[in-house]
Amino acid sequence: MAAADAAVDAYRHALTTYSREKLRSIAKQGADGTPTMFVDVVVEDAIIDAATAAGLNVLSEERGWVDVGSAVTLVVDPVDGSANAAAACRWPASVRPSSWTVNSPRP
Repeated sequence: MAAADAAVDAYRHALTTYSREKLRSIAKQGADGTPTMFVDVVVEDAIIDAATAAGLNVLSEERGWVDVGSAVTLVVDPVDGSANAAAACRWPASVRPSSWTVNSPRP
């Protein structure tokens, strides 16, 4: 829950802090080979901070594998619907971690 709450808080903070242009700007190339928007980075950082503080690995579409040696991995797409989220649409996107994987082999 801490990772989910961190994602929502980071998204809300980003909407009040950054322009729409900044939110939709390309920050880097994601681990999946596609462009990563700034809004994705902001939300992903919050998720990773919360998850790793709780002792969980993270596998993210944007950053890839973050290994803290746990048997539990949180699998996330930080913002599913980045373009809508960056535009602050009424139904922007999903900004909650997507799934838990327990005792699974590393990717």
